[in-house]
Amino acid sequence: GGTNVPTKDLIQKCGSALFSRVLQRPQIRGCTMRKAAIIGTVMAVIFFTAPVHADNPMTKFGRGMCNIVTFHFEILEQSKRVKAEQGSLYGMTYGLVKGFAMSIVRAAVGVYEVATFPIPYPPDYQPILRDPVSFFPEPKKPSQQA
Repeated sequence: GGTNVPTKDLIQKCGSALFSRVLQRPQIRGCTMRKAAIIGTVMAVIFFTAPVHADNPMTKFGRGMCNIVTFHFEILEQSKRVKAEQGSLYGMTYGLVKGFAMSIVRAAVGVYEVATFPIPYPPDYQPILRDPVSFFPEPKKPSQQA
């Protein structure tokens, strides 16, 4: 028969030639496959072997994202706190300045927590700042009378 069906030997030769060519020096954006595999393995080990404590890497990541998104509320929160403690004039002056400074701190801590979320520092992934959820306190429920 004069069929043009490749033989099993020809497929094996082409396949092994192609496979050996791929293994010679594969590049992934300037990084060899071996380096990429090592980096991936190290990241997986760091991420998946986190100690079981009160917080975890994803909590730290979420907290950091929340700090980044809500940092501007710090201006209003600090102004409100200073007003409650020292009066309206202080709240409108010192409270605004303190709030602006704390908003920069909160944004920087947020960036830090997002960038370092797989690393358990501070110990047990504890927060550096109070969670921004405190900006939105739950309404007080009226006490139930018996």
